Amino acid sequence: MFSFRIFKRLLVLAQLATIIITVYLASQLLDRNFLEQQKLNDDIFNENYWNEMEENEETTDHVFEEIYGSSNEGKSYCTLKPDPVPVILMGLGRSGTSPTWQIIGNLTGQETNSYEYTGSSTKESFAFFDKIGSDDGGTWLLGFMCWLQKHNPNSGIIGFKWKPYPSVFTKASLNALIVIARSIKPRIRIVRLKRNLLDVIISRYKHNNEKVSLSPHCIAGDDKCLQYHLKFGTGIKLPTKGLVKQLEALNNNEHDIDGLLVELDISHILVSYEELYYSNHANEWIKLLTFLEAKYTSINITRENVNRAMRWVPTSVYKHKDKVSNYEEVKLTLNGTQFSHLIH
Repeated sequence: MFSFRIFKRLLVLAQLATIIITVYLASQLLDRNFLEQQKLNDDIFNENYWNEMEENEETTDHVFEEIYGSSNEGKSYCTLKPDPVPVILMGLGRSGTSPTWQIIGNLTGQETNSYEYTGSSTKESFAFFDKIGSDDGGTWLLGFMCWLQKHNPNSGIIGFKWKPYPSVFTKASLNALIVIARSIKPRIRIVRLKRNLLDVIISRYKHNNEKVSLSPHCIAGDDKCLQYHLKFGTGIKLPTKGLVKQLEALNNNEHDIDGLLVELDISHILVSYEELYYSNHANEWIKLLTFLEAKYTSINITRENVNRAMRWVPTSVYKHKDKVSNYEEVKLTLNGTQFSHLIH
C-alpha cells in the first residue's frame, strides 16, 4: 500500500511537471514568435517610412572585438570609475543626438566620439543584441564604458548614443538596463532627448529625398551647407496619408521606453530639443549639466556659451508654416487627434 501511494504521488508530480514544461515551452514559442514579428514589422516600418540616413559616426566593430575577443565570451575589461561620468544619450534618429553629444562633451571639458554602439538602424540593433546573447548579464555595457574611460581619461563624460528601437526589450538589452538601474558608484546616467515628433518625421522625410543629397549636419560657419539645408528644408510638401499612424507609432514607442525606465527605476532626465536649440536662454542645458555632475563643469552658462560650444548648428527652421508648403492640410489632418498640438 505504501509503495502504491508513493507511485501515485510520483505519477501526479510527473503529470504536473509535464504540464509546467508544456506551458513554459509554449510561452517561449509565443515570445519568440512575437519578437520575430515585432522585429519584422519594425524593419518594414523603418524601411518604408524612415529609411534613416544618419551616419554612424564611428564604427565600433574593433571595440567589440577588443572587449570580447574572437570567442565572443564576455570578460572583465576593467572596473568602472566615477570619472569620467558614464552617460547614455537616448533619443530617436533625427532628434539631435549627434550635436547634443558634441556640445555636452565641449561643455564638460573634452569632446568624445559619437558612438552608436547598439546600432544605427533597426536591423543593426537587433543584430547587435543577438550577438551579445541573453546570458551576458550586462557585461557588454560595462565593458564598453570601461573601454571609453580608458581611452578618454581627460573627458568630463564618456558614453554613447542608444537609439531606442524595439530591440531595447530584448534580454541582452534589459540585462544592461538592470545594471544601469543598480549602478551607484559610479551611477550610470541616461539622458532622454525628446523632439517634437512631427519635426522628427519632417526631418526624416527631408533627408530621405532622393532628388537631393544632404549632409546629416552642418558645421558652424559653413554657410553654403546651411543655405542648402534651408533651401530644401522649407516648403516641403509632407504626405498626410498615414501621418497620424506614423505619429502614433513613434509616440507609442517613446511612451514604452519612458515607462520602462521608470519601471526599472533608472536614473534619467528628460530634455527637450526645442528648449535646447530654440530658446533664448540656457536653462535646459543648465538642467542637463546639473544632472550629469561632471567634474570641473560650470553650470553657470549662457546661451552664448552654448552657441560657442556648437560644432554643428541646427539646419531647420522652427515654424511649420515655413517648413511645409501644405501647412493647412497637415493641420487639418492632425485636427481632432492627440497630435494637434504638435503643429505650430
